[in-house]
Amino acid sequence: MSAVGGAAQGGESLLFLTDEQLRKGIEAMFFAYRGFTADPDRILENHAYGRAHHRAIHFINRQPGLTVNTLLSVLGVTKQSLNRVLRTLVEDGLVESRVGRRDKRERHLFLTE
Repeated sequence: MSAVGGAAQGGESLLFLTDEQLRKGIEAMFFAYRGFTADPDRILENHAYGRAHHRAIHFINRQPGLTVNTLLSVLGVTKQSLNRVLRTLVEDGLVESRVGRRDKRERHLFLTE
Protein backbone atom coordinates (compact mmCIF):
# COMPACT_ATOMS: atom_id res chain seq x y z
CA MET A 1 0.00 0.00 0.00
CA SER A 2 1.50 3.34 -1.00
CA ALA A 3 0.62 6.79 0.22
CA VAL A 4 0.09 9.81 -1.98
CA GLY A 5 3.49 11.07 -3.05
CA GLY A 6 5.23 8.23 -1.17
CA ALA A 7 4.97 10.04 2.19
CA ALA A 8 4.32 6.86 4.17
CA GLN A 9 7.35 5.10 2.77
CA GLY A 10 9.80 6.45 5.38
CA GLY A 11 7.45 5.72 8.28
CA GLU A 12 6.74 2.17 7.15
CA SER A 13 10.41 1.24 7.48
CA LEU A 14 10.31 2.29 11.14
CA LEU A 15 7.67 -0.32 11.91
CA PHE A 16 10.17 -3.14 11.52
CA LEU A 17 13.41 -2.66 13.43
CA THR A 18 16.10 -5.28 13.56
CA ASP A 19 17.24 -6.69 16.90
CA GLU A 20 20.46 -4.71 16.55
CA GLN A 21 18.56 -1.46 15.94
CA LEU A 22 16.42 -2.16 19.01
CA ARG A 23 19.52 -2.84 21.14
CA LYS A 24 21.14 0.39 19.95
CA GLY A 25 17.96 2.31 20.76
CA ILE A 26 17.78 0.82 24.25
CA GLU A 27 21.45 1.65 24.84
CA ALA A 28 20.89 5.22 23.65
CA MET A 29 17.98 5.61 26.09
CA PHE A 30 20.14 4.20 28.91
CA PHE A 31 22.97 6.66 28.28
CA ALA A 32 20.55 9.57 27.86
CA TYR A 33 18.80 8.66 31.12
CA ARG A 34 22.11 8.34 32.95
CA GLY A 35 23.22 11.75 31.67
CA PHE A 36 19.85 13.30 32.45
CA THR A 37 19.84 12.07 36.07
CA ALA A 38 23.50 12.57 37.01
CA ASP A 39 23.21 16.20 38.22
CA PRO A 40 19.94 15.72 40.14
CA ASP A 41 21.40 12.60 41.79
CA ARG A 42 24.39 14.62 43.02
CA ILE A 43 22.12 17.34 44.40
CA LEU A 44 19.92 14.77 46.16
CA GLU A 45 22.98 13.03 47.59
CA ASN A 46 24.19 16.33 49.10
CA HIS A 47 20.95 16.42 51.09
CA ALA A 48 21.07 12.69 51.97
CA TYR A 49 18.04 12.04 49.74
CA GLY A 50 17.53 9.59 46.92
CA ARG A 51 15.31 9.33 43.89
CA ALA A 52 12.44 7.99 46.00
CA HIS A 53 12.41 11.25 47.99
CA HIS A 54 12.45 13.25 44.77
CA ARG A 55 9.57 11.27 43.26
CA ALA A 56 7.48 11.66 46.42
CA ILE A 57 8.10 15.42 46.53
CA HIS A 58 7.27 15.71 42.83
CA PHE A 59 3.89 13.99 43.08
CA ILE A 60 2.93 15.71 46.35
CA ASN A 61 3.73 19.04 44.69
CA ARG A 62 1.68 18.15 41.60
CA GLN A 63 -1.35 17.12 43.67
CA PRO A 64 -1.46 18.79 47.10
CA GLY A 65 -3.57 16.73 49.50
CA LEU A 66 -2.64 13.48 47.81
CA THR A 67 -3.36 10.53 50.10
CA VAL A 68 -0.65 8.13 51.15
CA ASN A 69 -2.55 5.28 49.47
CA THR A 70 -2.73 7.16 46.18
CA LEU A 71 0.98 7.94 46.35
CA LEU A 72 1.67 4.26 47.06
CA SER A 73 -0.25 3.35 43.94
CA VAL A 74 1.42 5.98 41.76
CA LEU A 75 4.95 5.09 42.86
CA GLY A 76 4.40 1.33 42.92
CA VAL A 77 6.46 0.85 46.08
CA THR A 78 5.79 -0.96 49.33
CA LYS A 79 4.14 0.79 52.25
CA GLN A 80 7.31 0.22 54.29
CA SER A 81 9.50 1.93 51.67
CA LEU A 82 7.17 4.90 51.32
CA ASN A 83 6.82 5.31 55.09
CA ARG A 84 10.60 5.48 55.43
CA VAL A 85 10.78 8.20 52.75
CA LEU A 86 7.82 10.17 54.13
CA ARG A 87 9.14 9.99 57.70
CA THR A 88 12.38 11.63 56.57
CA LEU A 89 10.58 14.32 54.56
CA VAL A 90 8.21 15.09 57.47
CA GLU A 91 11.05 15.18 60.03
CA ASP A 92 13.03 17.52 57.75
CA GLY A 93 10.04 19.85 57.49
CA LEU A 94 9.47 19.44 53.74
CA VAL A 95 6.18 17.53 53.89
CA GLU A 96 3.18 17.85 56.18
CA SER A 97 0.82 14.94 56.81
CA ARG A 98 -2.77 15.84 57.75
CA VAL A 99 -5.55 13.55 58.94
CA GLY A 100 -8.48 13.31 56.51
CA ARG A 101 -11.57 15.39 57.29
CA ARG A 102 -14.08 12.75 56.20
CA ASP A 103 -12.04 9.63 56.90
CA LYS A 104 -9.76 9.97 59.91
CA ARG A 105 -7.77 6.93 58.72
CA GLU A 106 -6.55 8.79 55.63
CA ARG A 107 -3.42 10.89 55.64
CA HIS A 108 -3.21 13.74 53.14
CA LEU A 109 0.20 15.00 52.09
CA PHE A 110 1.23 18.61 51.45
CA LEU A 111 4.53 20.35 50.86
CA THR A 112 5.38 22.93 53.49
CA GLU A 113 5.96 26.57 52.58
